[in-house]
Amino acid sequence: MVYDDYKGQTKGWYTDSEGKQHGLCGYDATITFNGSTGKGYEYDNGEIQRNRPIYNIKNYTQTVGEHYNVTWNSDDRDNHSGTYSHIGRLIITNIDDNHPNHS
Repeated sequence: MVYDDYKGQTKGWYTDSEGKQHGLCGYDATITFNGSTGKGYEYDNGEIQRNRPIYNIKNYTQTVGEHYNVTWNSDDRDNHSGTYSHIGRLIITNIDDNHPNHS
């Protein structure tokens, strides 16, 4: 298991410089997104989760490689639990040349 931790922590909560609390998930997630709009979806067991969109993906370039401090938002429409704000690491492994703005 790989953790995307904060200051050496691998679980729990931390407060950022703006006083906002964040949980440490630590799990890698496969996503697909449109590089022009910053919108997409997570995959779960190989299936796109259309009820849990991700959007406002920022702080990356459309190049294969690793990008840190990427921010994004997500909604959990299944549980109607609201909008979540995230910060983490994005590793772009594939850019679809047939859909040039979709990573």
